[in-house]
Amino acid sequence: MEEDGEWGNGDERGETRFVERKLRILYIGGDGEVYSVTQVGREQAPSGFVDLAPYGLAIVELPEGLRILGRLTDLEIDQQTGELELPQIGDQVEMVIRKGGGRDERGIINYQYTFRPPIVPATEQQVAEIRGEIAKWIKWGRE
Repeated sequence: MEEDGEWGNGDERGETRFVERKLRILYIGGDGEVYSVTQVGREQAPSGFVDLAPYGLAIVELPEGLRILGRLTDLEIDQQTGELELPQIGDQVEMVIRKGGGRDERGIINYQYTFRPPIVPATEQQVAEIRGEIAKWIKWGRE
């Protein structure tokens, strides 16, 4: 049941109050721009997310005017520093669904929205190089 408001903590006399507000459903597209970003290490991760650490978190501004918090996924790790290569403020990201931090108390897998850098299609030159490498492996396997 939807309520058009929220319960407050109460006033100085301890009386609980109900604050009215109107709710509306807003459908969002999922692509957005990084507004703020940080990395969460194993030491800072909540208990259900330790196995996912290190991971990034970002506040993403959507074209619809909302800013939402989400985990970052599909990030590269810098081989020299071991740090995640996080998107920068202002970079574009896209929303995807990923498995979250384990299962709930009923054993149901937790899925959640996350954000990732957009997938950039390979150039014709990159495709040609990959095909060349595959051809070398096929030839090597036949010898």
